[in-house]
Amino acid sequence: MFFKVWDQSTGQVSNINETLSSQVNGIVGEWPNNLYWLHALGSITQTISLNSGWNMVSLNVHPTNLQIDSVFSGVMAYLQSVKSTEGVYIPNNPYSTITSLADGKGYYVKVSQSCTLTVTGAAINQSTPIALAAGWNLAAFTPQSAISVATAVASLGTNLVQVKGTEGIYIPGNPYNTLTSLSPGRSYWIKLNAAASLVYPAPGKGEAQAMLPSCEVWGCPTVKSNSQAILASLDGIAHSGDILAAFVGEELRGLATVMDVNGNAGALLQVFTDEAGEQLQFKLLNPATNVISSLLPNLQSAPGETIGDYQNGEYLSFTTDHSDTPGLVTSLLAAYPNPFKDGTSIAMNIAKDTPNIKVEVYNVRGQKVRTLFQGKPQPGAQKLWWNGLDDGANHVSSGLYFLKMTDGTYSKSIKLMILK
Repeated sequence: MFFKVWDQSTGQVSNINETLSSQVNGIVGEWPNNLYWLHALGSITQTISLNSGWNMVSLNVHPTNLQIDSVFSGVMAYLQSVKSTEGVYIPNNPYSTITSLADGKGYYVKVSQSCTLTVTGAAINQSTPIALAAGWNLAAFTPQSAISVATAVASLGTNLVQVKGTEGIYIPGNPYNTLTSLSPGRSYWIKLNAAASLVYPAPGKGEAQAMLPSCEVWGCPTVKSNSQAILASLDGIAHSGDILAAFVGEELRGLATVMDVNGNAGALLQVFTDEAGEQLQFKLLNPATNVISSLLPNLQSAPGETIGDYQNGEYLSFTTDHSDTPGLVTSLLAAYPNPFKDGTSIAMNIAKDTPNIKVEVYNVRGQKVRTLFQGKPQPGAQKLWWNGLDDGANHVSSGLYFLKMTDGTYSKSIKLMILK
């Protein structure tokens, strides 16, 4: 049951935050010491930005109508699916197993193009307990402003195992955490070792994280309706600030920035996957040199699983893939795309004993505009990225450029065309 209150003096109707389940011949509350209080709240509007594809979504308002086709009426032209742990809704599909939303629940929402969802209703009282079961729960974030993740889930105590959002992962006591705050409009996977109630504290002044990690070379990963976590060790092959990426084929599925913790290079990587057995491949980007290295081992996806345990010193150790190095000859291969607007990936083969090399970009007047790499490269199939900037971080003008690779005995140039 939902309640409303009418203010006779103003004629205004306000929603009541509390709800009740009906009880035949039941009585709720007792005078004078056990009253059931109803709190009238003015309507507010929540605005949620949705990216094309899957989004993790929740409401911090209670609309008068929680039917999915009502809540999403403004974006129904783009809505493809709504998923929860209870079922799936597909527009105009009579076999949909959920038809309405519920306070405290999180949802996956898939849209065909980026759009903005607006929902008007009474603000949900963030102190209302959200019952969570042992294992994974898809929970709403009900406060009206962002809160640091450790503060937001403090009520779960030692029952908390892990929190995941599209922004990243939080594991208590893990210094490689990538999720720093919980934000309105988003939902989060919360894993517990025993059932508990989540009670959010009063909103603070936390800053919302970017909805997805991103990098200049690969952009943002593709979100799926589940994911897995990997605690990676990259000692000897990576430095703080490098970027670890996961791929299924050519599709980017995860990004994490390498951190140095007590002299150990590592990363807590979230890989988006909702299908067990997908072939995962991993790459490492050095942003300072734009060198991209392939890593081993490859893995098969396992949605919901976690590889590695910081407290027990368990990591998945990656190494650079040198399997095809013996047969390689140092050479500059190609750039793709070419012509390009935003950037191009440059493929090279590097033999095992290759000395220092230079990879530089020149304009048609023979003037060097950018040094992409200078030094001793890792052997194997390597890639560089040029984003169209010169050494001063300025965008170069459109036109023809020459990419040149030299190692003292070898020299090769290829043409690059920038379009605006």
